[in-house]
Amino acid sequence: MSRRGEPVPEAAPLVGLVLAFGIAGFGVLFGAAETRLVAVAAALVVLYGFTAVGIVRSGDPADAIQPTPALVAGGVLAVALAGYGLATSSPSLALAVAAVAAVPTGLYHARYGEPVNPLDPELTLLAVGGLAASVTGLGLFTGEGPIGLATAVALVLAGLDYRRQRGGPLSDTARTRVVVGLLGGSMLAIFGGIGAGEPTLGLVAGSVCLLLGAFFAVGR
Repeated sequence: MSRRGEPVPEAAPLVGLVLAFGIAGFGVLFGAAETRLVAVAAALVVLYGFTAVGIVRSGDPADAIQPTPALVAGGVLAVALAGYGLATSSPSLALAVAAVAAVPTGLYHARYGEPVNPLDPELTLLAVGGLAASVTGLGLFTGEGPIGLATAVALVLAGLDYRRQRGGPLSDTARTRVVVGLLGGSMLAIFGGIGAGEPTLGLVAGSVCLLLGAFFAVGR
């Protein structure tokens, strides 16, 4: 679509919304509890993907999609999905789908919205790291390690992106805290995997944390 020969950024989110409703509706009508969650996650990926296209093509994205309402909507949807998943399906899958709902809107708000987070960027990153470690541990102890690990990695990367957007490049102090947190998460994942009877998965999770920690230890 075009407006006198110019692209219309609003068209992309509308197309994504139509497709997302179709995908989510099919899953909700014909799927079991876990299938419904997966369908909603797929619908959100489609919606956010088309919305990202509109954002890139828009001169001022905040005019078309207001950051604060988007953040609130993502948070409410994440809480609803997590609650539904925890009540009817696997805990790690529920948290993964909730992250799919909340993380993109949070990062969008970090780029275009006014700050509403009472924590400073470094404390927020530490809090996200703690949440990621908890998600990894939950996945190991419930036998859903791959889902928990993937969610934890996504959360850490999102936290780092938020820190960069709100606080600029990492200071030496912040870098040290990140490295210590990742090394601690590595040990937690390894011993948690052993305790849960999944030593291989624990080793993989610990290795991911260790590699991320090494990256920040040597990076500048």
